[in-house]
Amino acid sequence: MNRLTIDPNLEQCPDFTSALFQASRTPLLSPMVDDNQAAVTLQTIWAATNAAQRVQWQQQLDSDALAATEQRRLLAEADEQCLVALCLQEAAIAEDDRKKNRLADAKLDFHSIDDDGLVPTTAADGTTSWLPAGATRPSSTVTADHLLAPLDFARAIPRYIASLEQRGWENSRIVMLAKFFGALMLHDYWTSDDVFKQRALLTYQEEQRRAWHQAIPQPSGAWNISIIDEAELSRTYDRICHTDRIRANVEYNAKVRFIDYVRVSFSLTTFYHVFSFVPMPLASPHKLSLASLVGIPISMGFSFALLLASGVMVFWVYVISVMRSAICVMRYAICVLF
Repeated sequence: MNRLTIDPNLEQCPDFTSALFQASRTPLLSPMVDDNQAAVTLQTIWAATNAAQRVQWQQQLDSDALAATEQRRLLAEADEQCLVALCLQEAAIAEDDRKKNRLADAKLDFHSIDDDGLVPTTAADGTTSWLPAGATRPSSTVTADHLLAPLDFARAIPRYIASLEQRGWENSRIVMLAKFFGALMLHDYWTSDDVFKQRALLTYQEEQRRAWHQAIPQPSGAWNISIIDEAELSRTYDRICHTDRIRANVEYNAKVRFIDYVRVSFSLTTFYHVFSFVPMPLASPHKLSLASLVGIPISMGFSFALLLASGVMVFWVYVISVMRSAICVMRYAICVLF
């Protein structure tokens, strides 16, 4: 059905008796139908058509109103969904910020508290107790997590979970740690051929778990550690690669300085032996001339001066090498600690 563009209610029936509609009346004329009866027939046909168009026009208005209502409803739902998505995004960003702040505070508390200070710990019954900071830190005789092989770490997980259950940990925290370990073993870094990626994953696990434990007794509580923070993991990988490059540079510089020291020492020793050689006269000692007697102490003095200069140069080369090594070691220690 074609869509109407003009309201049929506004139309008026034309005068079919006029000469304008003579061509329309002619086909209807017969011995039984005159000109006036043909005009009446045309008026009847027009009235029926107009009534049908009015019904179609009303249906068309109702359909348009229903479509407009549905369109407004869809737009309202779309706006509501956008608002909900925006709220969820802002909540996720705020949660990430709070997580980063708690992680930074936990790391700061872990590095800033001395061994004589006290840190809060939560017991199995939920009570808070205070223990020396030195007792809560990892033992120096135990191998750190980031130094373990992935296979050894995987073997230790069931024992670790079982020990938590034996000590009365909350079931929600045990499940969260189990999911955290499962997410680690399903990560791409776990099966990567890059040793640094595996070490980064275990280092990330060690730092996150330690900070998570430190954040539990805080007022804001701990975050959901089972969700891997890819940005923090990437920063950990970059830090490990940077630390390894510094260590390699320190070792390479030490080897180069040792080789340079050997070369300088060999060159100065050779230079000394060449210029300190004093040719002895072939004549007998009682036939030596005065020039020969004067030349011997002069040559010996020149040799002594060369020996003294070479010693000073070797000393300063050694001092500079030691200072450069100390600077490289300090840079390496800063990268490892911070």
